[in-house]
Amino acid sequence: MPINSPRYRWSELDGEQRAELNQQIVDLTEAFLDDITHLQAGQSFAETTLVDYLPRQFLPYYNLAFAKRFLLAFLTVTWKLTDPEAVHNCANQGRGAGAVRADPGHARRAAGQRRRPGGF
Repeated sequence: MPINSPRYRWSELDGEQRAELNQQIVDLTEAFLDDITHLQAGQSFAETTLVDYLPRQFLPYYNLAFAKRFLLAFLTVTWKLTDPEAVHNCANQGRGAGAVRADPGHARRAAGQRRRPGGF
């Protein structure tokens, strides 16, 4: 579904609602950045703020690289939610991301880069 489409307009939020949304974005971003710092220091994923927003049955699979990708997705979605000028179509972007996942080396080859150790 398009974000900021005629059905869901940023302008329909009053100033207080926009301020609250922006504050929640800042608070979660800071918490998720702290989580990444703590994970880098060896903290368990089960002790992060992130875990409160994810299905617990997959906890054994969550790690630092996942936390970084989750933060990137979170920032992308929140930017789209709060961009008052643009309409973003997530379905088309999802298809593009699917193509990149199908051949993850394509972007590196196109940029002339080699795979870095650690993958992220």
